[in-house]
Amino acid sequence: MSKEMVDAYRESGEIFIARAKNLSPTQMNTSPSSGQWSPAYIVHHMADAEAFFTTRFMSILSDEMPDVVPFNEAVFPDTLHYALRSAHASLALIEGARMASAEILNSIESAEWSRKGRHTALGEYSLHDAVAKATSHIQDHLAQIEETLKG
Repeated sequence: MSKEMVDAYRESGEIFIARAKNLSPTQMNTSPSSGQWSPAYIVHHMADAEAFFTTRFMSILSDEMPDVVPFNEAVFPDTLHYALRSAHASLALIEGARMASAEILNSIESAEWSRKGRHTALGEYSLHDAVAKATSHIQDHLAQIEETLKG
């Protein structure tokens, strides 16, 4: 189970990164319909989310029942200056975080997948839950990029 989960996690990141790297500057900055993020903003959001996910994985693995704090993505574009950030740098963060996390996850014992933290909104939150969420999260945002580009 754990190898398949790590493979899905790693592959979902690789697919997202490859797709985003193939976007032209015009596509990356496509103005979506009102209230939606451009592909560049989605890439920045994913970079920020990956930082959170990586921290969650490490906390759950190294601490006893750590608090897992949700992130407030609604404020990220303004407070983390998405309009001024480089998509290239954000993609590098995603790639590095995914590679490092996959190495760690591939090295853990099967019992460690059941280690838990306490998500402040969801309650008990296992490493398995965190990796599954990170995998589906990047897949969802890849679909969002594709929808934005369809116009």
